[in-house]
Amino acid sequence: MKTWEKTEGIIMVDLGTVSIVVASASVVVGVVYYAWEIRNQNRMRQIDLTVRLSQQFTAKEFIESWGLAMTREEKDLKEYTKKYGLTELFQISTFFESIGFLLHRKFLDNDVAVELWAEPVIMMWEKYGTMLKQLHSDKCFWFEYLNNELKRKKATATSSKILT
Repeated sequence: MKTWEKTEGIIMVDLGTVSIVVASASVVVGVVYYAWEIRNQNRMRQIDLTVRLSQQFTAKEFIESWGLAMTREEKDLKEYTKKYGLTELFQISTFFESIGFLLHRKFLDNDVAVELWAEPVIMMWEKYGTMLKQLHSDKCFWFEYLNNELKRKKATATSSKILT
């Protein structure tokens, strides 16, 4: 008997063919499910990382450092260091440096980063960007990247809201 045979309008298929089709379909369903699960797991990791960074950003110590840094008026690094030290600038800049690196490596979602950190990053970079480059020029790359990326995304989001 052939693997299939047509008898009076009814197609007859042998059991071996049916089992091959079922097995193949099962493999396809398994691969699709696995791909979906991996994507979902990556999304959950992004959410977890975002929550952890937000907790650090809203911690009392960080908020105090932020408040102190934003109220300072000094524009010269030597004068600033002499008066206040560098603790709050290092704490804030290394935090934003880390976010910039994570954003570049696509561990953070761009839209979420804009919503959560655009304003503070832009404010901090505008006020202390030059000073931070003097302080550790090679280490401000990701903070500057973050600032530029968030400004660009924010401008794009604003212009698309105006158009709609």
